[in-house]
Amino acid sequence: MDLELWLLLNQEPGESRSDAISRYADSQGYEDPAEKQKFVDDNAAGDDYRSWGVREPEPVQEFTDLQQKPVEQVQDPDWTDQLGAGFDELHAGAYSSVGALGGGFLEDIGQPEMGRDLKDWAEEGREEQLAEAALVPQPKTREQILEEDPDSLYGVLPEFTPTGHEMVRGAPTSLGAAAVAAPLAIAAGAAAPAGLATLLVGGGVGMVAGNVAGSAQVAGESYERAKEEKVIREQLGINPDTPFKDLSPEDKQKIDRIATDISQTSFGHRLYTSGLVEMASYIPYGGALVRWAADTGLGTASEMWDRELYAEDAVDNLVDYGLPRHKAEEFQKKILSMGPGAKETFIKSLVQEGVMGGGFTAVESAMGQVDGRVNASATFTKKALQEEQKLIDIDR
Repeated sequence: MDLELWLLLNQEPGESRSDAISRYADSQGYEDPAEKQKFVDDNAAGDDYRSWGVREPEPVQEFTDLQQKPVEQVQDPDWTDQLGAGFDELHAGAYSSVGALGGGFLEDIGQPEMGRDLKDWAEEGREEQLAEAALVPQPKTREQILEEDPDSLYGVLPEFTPTGHEMVRGAPTSLGAAAVAAPLAIAAGAAAPAGLATLLVGGGVGMVAGNVAGSAQVAGESYERAKEEKVIREQLGINPDTPFKDLSPEDKQKIDRIATDISQTSFGHRLYTSGLVEMASYIPYGGALVRWAADTGLGTASEMWDRELYAEDAVDNLVDYGLPRHKAEEFQKKILSMGPGAKETFIKSLVQEGVMGGGFTAVESAMGQVDGRVNASATFTKKALQEEQKLIDIDR
């Protein structure tokens, strides 16, 4: 039988052409090894019939949640990119608030495992949101813009004035509490009797909701800052330069406990201090200009007070953890020096509150606009009397 035909019919899967030809030579009676080898060598360079009609399977690429196509960082981001990153940072802050306050509450009532699970869930959600936000580079500051362009108009503005993109990125966080309070105030006002009660109920709900939401937001920020605060680390004997996520489980537990305590103290303390000041800005009274001025001034005052409160709450908790009371003032000054200065906080807050508060007041005015010819109190009184008369008629 012809060699090529024999190979086509008899070569085994996985068998090399040379080995198959060697078997063919045996079947043909080659007894001289040298002659047999020469026959094999002369024919081994031909086509390999094992490949006829056979396709090697292509490797299958498996995808998991951790094997997604990497997302590249946004190059030259515009204001919409910065706004999206701002919402990501707002969501990250919400996770922090839930983890700190919700997880801490569960631990306090004797449910440490549930509290730990909630904190782990919140931390995972926060990291995901921050990773999304990190894809958009931070906006250039006034100082960075002036380095690139000394003739920029930012040169005539005060130091620390936020740039346009900085304000856009900070807008969701700045308006977070107001965005919670406004819908609740509108809904409560709509459910209340017409007239003066609408103003009182809607305004009251908005003020309370704004205070609670703002205080919860600040509590979450305090929790995250306390986890990395070097002054606290030094007092607890923990390396101040190691990121929280890289600490040992024991050190993480120590830091998390005091950070949780600080966040809870911050939440409760703020409700009747800086939160009460900010709460007054939600009063739906006066013209648009009056409300805008109140929102800007009271919001800025609240931010300035929040800066002081964090240092105060942190030190109060450090005292509970063993810091001598006579060192409290010294440590409070240290903590204040680690964060933004008073001038920076004031200018950034004033500009951010002024710009964002103006826009929010305009929307609020448009939604709550009423005909000035209507006497709300008299209208409410008249309707109440009509309802009372109906009840009397029914009784008769």
